[in-house]
Amino acid sequence: MRNPPFYHTAFHLLALVALFALLLPGCSSLPFSSTIDPDKLPTTIRVGLATDAPPLAYQNTTSAGGLDAQLAAGLSSYTNKEITYLSLPRRDLLEALNKNEVDVIMAGFTASEAKQRGLAATRSYLDSGLVPLMFLGEHKQLATAAGLKAADVRIGTVLGSAGPAFVRSLRAKGTHQVFATTQTGVNALLAKRIDVLLHDMPTCFHYASIHIEQGLIPGLTPLTRENIVWILRPKDRNLRLLLNAYLQEKEESGELTTLIANTLPFYHETSLFKNK
Repeated sequence: MRNPPFYHTAFHLLALVALFALLLPGCSSLPFSSTIDPDKLPTTIRVGLATDAPPLAYQNTTSAGGLDAQLAAGLSSYTNKEITYLSLPRRDLLEALNKNEVDVIMAGFTASEAKQRGLAATRSYLDSGLVPLMFLGEHKQLATAAGLKAADVRIGTVLGSAGPAFVRSLRAKGTHQVFATTQTGVNALLAKRIDVLLHDMPTCFHYASIHIEQGLIPGLTPLTRENIVWILRPKDRNLRLLLNAYLQEKEESGELTTLIANTLPFYHETSLFKNK
């Protein structure tokens, strides 16, 4: 039975309204799905960037740099919202989030760190894990967990990273020194006071690229597996969904892979990249 003309007219009117809405300035950039409530999104998205987490986020002399900063730069056009930035040391960003000074933290936190602190996390945008930073001549021995267990290996880790807990679980027979900062750990490695520094993959890649002429090289197969995420307050569900949609678009378009390869030296040589 054919529909009356009224239904044809109503259908065409609805189609025209939908088309007109898509052509309105700014509307095409709003990726709202049926699960996102636009009224519960902040008017301005306040992003917390780390000043000391290279190569994901760091402070240049004039501006923020790193993978997170480059991803954050595309948020304004994607969400059609104003984006403001607060740059702080990584350890201070969690307090800023709790004090409602920022809405999302982009500082190389892992999904497990977010869970431990009772915070919400976006989808992962980078596979990571602990890798050794070492001298080229020792990479065959120190690149594996079995090699790190040897009695003569002097291991360094950094306070606040996953390194200390990993070394304890490893039950290594050598010495273990925990450094207050990554830089002091790298300095100890360069001075050969330790044989290997265990830290997260992006950090080790960064310092290996800086000190490549001194012979430093990172392990290319992570000893552990972690997912790097952005962190939010649990109540900000709609913002989390919006950020997830943004990261998914970057991944599906191939832009995320290109950014990672360009920002993280050595990453294209890892098993993580080759298995994508």
